Amino acid sequence: MKNAPEHEFRRIQEEIKRHFNFLFERGFRIVSVIFIDPQMEFWEITMLSKDSLIKIYNDDKGEIMLAISTLRLYANVGFFDLHELAYFSGKVKKAPRRDTKNFLKTEEQQFERLSNLLKTHIDDVIVWLDQTYDCKDELCKAAAKQGI
Repeated sequence: MKNAPEHEFRRIQEEIKRHFNFLFERGFRIVSVIFIDPQMEFWEITMLSKDSLIKIYNDDKGEIMLAISTLRLYANVGFFDLHELAYFSGKVKKAPRRDTKNFLKTEEQQFERLSNLLKTHIDDVIVWLDQTYDCKDELCKAAAKQGI
């Protein structure tokens, strides 16, 4: 049985608050909660701080993902996947993989994995983004739009 829309809305917000409490302590706040389909299976939450944006969302395969950007870069290049940022910034030694063998099945496991990764690397990836993408020229903008 599916949750009522208002229950699902509250449930997702509570999960975000529970797993990402450290973001609220850092000054982030939820600025948008969007359900993309009428059945409310696909959702997207955007959080904002004084200099960064975070988007937590799910896809049609049930995977929960997290993307991050700085306010300075967002207008030109959008969001960047957290796993890729952690890898390219040199903070994670293994390239991100999204195959079913390593895929965490439960929502709880996925939230926990993402919150741990973000908590460990948030400062590093934000600094790396700022140092890597000045994005005043078209070449930088084109490279950034391709996802790093």
